[in-house]
Amino acid sequence: MEKIDICNNALIEAHQDATITNIDEDSVEAERCRRIYDSTRRELLSMYPWTFATKFIKLARFSDNVEGYKYAYKYPDEALRINDFYVNEVAYQARNFIPFDLVDAKVAIVNGEKCICCNYDQPFVSENIDVKEERLLSENFCRLFYLFMAQKITKMAGSKAEIRNEIGSEINSQLSILSTVSNRENTDGEEIKNYYVDVRR
Repeated sequence: MEKIDICNNALIEAHQDATITNIDEDSVEAERCRRIYDSTRRELLSMYPWTFATKFIKLARFSDNVEGYKYAYKYPDEALRINDFYVNEVAYQARNFIPFDLVDAKVAIVNGEKCICCNYDQPFVSENIDVKEERLLSENFCRLFYLFMAQKITKMAGSKAEIRNEIGSEINSQLSILSTVSNRENTDGEEIKNYYVDVRR
């Protein structure tokens, strides 16, 4: 789905009077889309472990012997979200991960730097990064993307509560689907349906 399609779907869902032909055009509708497009994409990317946005990295050591932990690793610059934690390279190669929110670790500021503090030597993580190319976004993601945008547009436009509630209900329905069907998708956008999703926030 192209950027213009995401924007126009959002405008239609928000019951706006007009659609747009270019997000940079001089119209109220385009201006509203411009205001929320990037922030809404990042917000949604930070909610779930979308496979098309997943990157695996080895954490970079920043400091030793921080208070309460042996090591502090620099928090990945690109990370919108840390999904999973691999205690070492062997675990990473075997894809033997621990959900990050269950790891004995904490995110803290160490000497002015945002870090992940833990007792593991040379760990890896999977992270969600910002995906700006629309052709890489999955169908499920795009659907939620324009619904989230539509909800924000209704607030900017002062739309009736019934419209906002209708969009909110559809968002909840889509989120419910993601709670039972895997949202860890192939980079070509095909859904992997034989796994249950962990909807950690």
